[in-house]
Amino acid sequence: MSIPPAEIREKRLKRRLRGYGRAEVEKLLEEVAASYEQVSRERDQLRARVVELEKELVPLKEAERHVSESLVTAERAASEVREQAEREAKQLLEETRKKGKEHQARAKQRRSRLEAEIQRLEVVERELLRSLRAFLLAGLELVEDREAPTKAPVVEVPRASRNTDPASV
Repeated sequence: MSIPPAEIREKRLKRRLRGYGRAEVEKLLEEVAASYEQVSRERDQLRARVVELEKELVPLKEAERHVSESLVTAERAASEVREQAEREAKQLLEETRKKGKEHQARAKQRRSRLEAEIQRLEVVERELLRSLRAFLLAGLELVEDREAPTKAPVVEVPRASRNTDPASV
């Protein structure tokens, strides 16, 4: 139950014998009314301030909602970017491994070809050395044959057994 301050001021109490002192009661009522008026003014001011704050709060709530939505959108976008990055990283890693395996296979093939070429060249080298050795030995024999006397040893035939026929010799 709310009594306005003006009503408190205008309220007149009945007089009785042996009651309170009139001046004191009126003074008390005046103080109560003044206090009540002050409280009432403060309440009205606070209500007005609450209304102002609620008006100020509306755009802030809207901004909060936008920030919240933006945050959710940013989190989704970050998640999508992270997932895309993971997919791309996996794909890049797979491609790199594939290229690495292909490079290793080509390197193994090249190594095999080079090893086969080395073996072929070693065979050719051995054959050339054999041929050179045979050639040098043949040449040495020729040189040794040339140095040996090429004239047949002179054998004297006894005179008595000589034929006079030159065709028989």
